[in-house]
Amino acid sequence: MIQLYIKDGDYMNYIYESDRIGFIKLNDKYKSDYIKMYLDEKIQQKMFIEKYSEDQITKWVENILKGNNNNYVMVSKDNHSFLGNIELIIKDNVATIMLAIVPNMQNQHYGTEAIKATLKFHEEKYNIKEYGLYVYKTNFNAIHCYEKLGFKIDGDGFSKENVHMKLK
Repeated sequence: MIQLYIKDGDYMNYIYESDRIGFIKLNDKYKSDYIKMYLDEKIQQKMFIEKYSEDQITKWVENILKGNNNNYVMVSKDNHSFLGNIELIIKDNVATIMLAIVPNMQNQHYGTEAIKATLKFHEEKYNIKEYGLYVYKTNFNAIHCYEKLGFKIDGDGFSKENVHMKLK
């Protein structure tokens, strides 16, 4: 744990941080922000094959809150506003990354900063040999961001609309 900060009168700890982002576990304070982000039409179009209802997303978020996972809320270190989330699913020393940033904070290099900090933190914590992620073919900004970080397209994704990118 790195730095204490206050949101709505509560103290919370950053699990890890970058210059502008604090990474914390999802909690009740940010639950509604998390749900609102995933209900956003632009986010749904970039993240999911099908559209999810508020009830489906709320149930998914409830499961995240209950679990022991590598799912982190990203908050601005300046004002503690919700920026998005990043999650790693780790299996056999391979981590699959999922990243979402609220629409009004996109194109401000938060994605690059979040991935860099997450790679550094998890390389120190786990013995990860490879990172992968899926991105929609039409999400050119995200593809460019990942390529700058060294990710390479290595094939089709889980649908015809996306590709898999890998970093070794």
